[in-house]
Amino acid sequence: MELSTAQELRIAVRYVGRPSGEQVLEMTVPCPMTGGRVYVDECSECAHGGGLVLGPVGEGSFLRCRFGASPPAPGVRPRRPRWEPTAASRTPVSDIMSTQVVTVTRGTTLETVMGAFLERRISGMPVVDDDGRPIGLISKTDVLRDRYDGGWAGEQGWGESAGTPEEDGTELEYRQAPKTVDDVMTPVVYMLSGRAPVAMAAAVMAAEGIHRLPIVSDEGRLTGILSSTDLMRWLSVREGYILPPAPKV
Repeated sequence: MELSTAQELRIAVRYVGRPSGEQVLEMTVPCPMTGGRVYVDECSECAHGGGLVLGPVGEGSFLRCRFGASPPAPGVRPRRPRWEPTAASRTPVSDIMSTQVVTVTRGTTLETVMGAFLERRISGMPVVDDDGRPIGLISKTDVLRDRYDGGWAGEQGWGESAGTPEEDGTELEYRQAPKTVDDVMTPVVYMLSGRAPVAMAAAVMAAEGIHRLPIVSDEGRLTGILSSTDLMRWLSVREGYILPPAPKV
């Protein structure tokens, strides 16, 4: 006879729209203790939490919960879970994220952005509002795609000092307004709390095909950023590889 000492709470994923138009990823599980649904990071901090378990592709992931579980009877060996929690499910992203983050605002010109990419040797940056909340992401790919697909031109018009053909027949002055971050950024932001496990961040990045995740406080303000390079560095060091120090931003 086998006895399970923990429940398996299946993780539900949904995208919630905010008034600003951005979409935020939410992960919740049913809570046996409250009867409602709670966020994954809250469940991970609960005294009854048994860790995050990533299932095989197509079978989903779940959190283990020990609430209401009976201890195994004498002489009865508890059933082993299908997948053992790993360091990736126990380590919070705040332990490995970059806290020195270069950010831009909607009105920053693309020329300024490219200069920052080259100077700081980075390939992407969060876009934040006046309160420091992430509202988008911009990458080298976004800028280059716009440069070669649509050109640098923004709104086109005529110089104010120039006349019009109907007025004096003079040659008109052609003007191009420089494009800004707002023209090319990706407005949909997937963000996580610093308490979220590394495994969850990796799953989100792999599922959405993105290379960086803004990490936010409970108030939604940017506290750091996690890149695919951060994940690879953490995994390599855990496996015993000696790496040079991460370059400073």
